[in-house]
Amino acid sequence: SIIIKTGVILLLPIILGVIHYLTPASFQQTLALDHTNPQFYNFWTSALVHHNNIHLFANLGGYLLLMISCWGISRHWKEERLFWIGASIIFVATPIVTSVSSYVAFTEILEAEVENERGFSGVVGGVAGLLFMYILDTFEKKQREPLGVLSVGLYLSVLLASVGIMTGRTQAILIGIAVFMITIVAMRTTY
Repeated sequence: SIIIKTGVILLLPIILGVIHYLTPASFQQTLALDHTNPQFYNFWTSALVHHNNIHLFANLGGYLLLMISCWGISRHWKEERLFWIGASIIFVATPIVTSVSSYVAFTEILEAEVENERGFSGVVGGVAGLLFMYILDTFEKKQREPLGVLSVGLYLSVLLASVGIMTGRTQAILIGIAVFMITIVAMRTTY
């Protein structure tokens, strides 16, 4: 049912919030990836912890906007099963891929010391990639124009707003909001 599926999408933000707000810093540190003393499990668990509230909210905001967009498009195309398979692969694989890539880049290539790697950005990036694939699929199927406009508009507005939130640039946030508003107007326009 739609309620259970909504609950599944919301479960991850709830888990991340519980870890962030209700567990001691010492526990969170055991989940973070310490490049100077990496533990195998930290290559996945580092996605569960965040540096601060802004980091957490930026990741959760991006995650929710992207997941809801992907889920909506998959429901429209009656391809929810593929959506849930793709989302599951993203949740399992991207934390590992992101952490290993970061570890190799910083430790082996740049020879930089990173002691505390945290965050869900790799998963958010994976879901952004999934949305991009849905956009391409939508255009391939020659869906009516409003859904294509919505897909591209949501992708660009989320991307711009996320960059603005993560970098503290108000202009990017405002441009993201403007793109979203233009998207809504374009969807309602008849040609």
